[in-house]
Amino acid sequence: MRRRLSIVCLIVVTGIGVFYLSAFCLRYRLECRQGHDILEAVRRSVEGVVDALMITTVILVSGFSTVLVSELPAQRTFSAMACMTITSALLGDLVFLPAMMVYFRRFRGLALG
Repeated sequence: MRRRLSIVCLIVVTGIGVFYLSAFCLRYRLECRQGHDILEAVRRSVEGVVDALMITTVILVSGFSTVLVSELPAQRTFSAMACMTITSALLGDLVFLPAMMVYFRRFRGLALG
């Protein structure tokens, strides 16, 4: 049962993580096309998506955290895993993703925009 639960949680959270990633990357591409340099494009991208990602995360974590009081251990486990991974996805997209984009664009010459 736990294996199925882990797979379902992985699928749900992967979808949410892809949503966060695509929102940031689309905004970054828009900022690059408007002629901003790398640091400015990343800064404006974070400012442009942070509200939507924070609100989405708060709503999802609030909804999943209500299941933490369930009597069924499988549901509690799923809820805890979902809350932790959704919060981790937000942290990754707002902290690590911008840093990696600046690093790889500046030092490796990768072009995303």
